[in-house]
Amino acid sequence: MVKRKKYLGLILIVASIIMFVFWETRGRELATTEEILILNENVEKHQIINENMFDVRNVVWASSEALKTEDIKGLIGKEAVQFLHKEAPLFKEYFEIASLIPDENSNEYIMAVPNDWLLSYPQSLRRGDTAFFYCNGELIIKSIVAFTKDCSNREVVSEDAKRLEGSSNISLVEVVINKTQAAKITGLANEGNRFVIMYN
Repeated sequence: MVKRKKYLGLILIVASIIMFVFWETRGRELATTEEILILNENVEKHQIINENMFDVRNVVWASSEALKTEDIKGLIGKEAVQFLHKEAPLFKEYFEIASLIPDENSNEYIMAVPNDWLLSYPQSLRRGDTAFFYCNGELIIKSIVAFTKDCSNREVVSEDAKRLEGSSNISLVEVVINKTQAAKITGLANEGNRFVIMYN
C-alpha cells in the first residue's frame, strides 16, 4: 500500500510537471488567443483576391466580426474595395463581388434609380442580382444591383434563404451602370416612360 501511494504521488508530480510545461509552451496561447485571417501582402483597391494572399495569426483579442479561416472560401475571386494593409484584421466590408464595383475604365458608376421611373420591382431584389429593365415589354438594359435600400438608407437583406422575408421594404434601388445605359433610360424616362425591373 505504501509503495502504491509513493508511485501514485510520483505519477501526480510527473503529470503536474508535464501539465505545467504544456501550459507555458502551448496551453496559455490556446486558451487566451484566437485565430484570425490576415493578408500576407498589401492589396490594392480593385485587386482580385486569391487563396495565396492569406495567412493566419493568433491574437489575444479579436472583434467578433473579424474574418476567420473558415471565411477564406467566400473571399476567393472577390475584389478589394480599398487598400488593405498586410497583417491587419479583415472584415467582410473590405471585399465585394467584382461586378458590384464600378469599373472606372468603362465609365461605370453607381446610379440610384428614381422611384418615379419605376412601375414595379420585386421586394426580393437584392445586392448582386442582375436586374433587367423592361419598358413596354421590351428589354432596355440589364445591370448589376449594387444596393437595395429602405427608407432609412439601410441595405435590405434577406432573413431567410428563399428571400421570403426581408429586413425591411425596399424604397431605393441602386445599380452599376455605364454612361450609355444611363443616357438610354434617362431619355426614355424623360419622355414619360416607366420601367419594370425583373431579376435572376
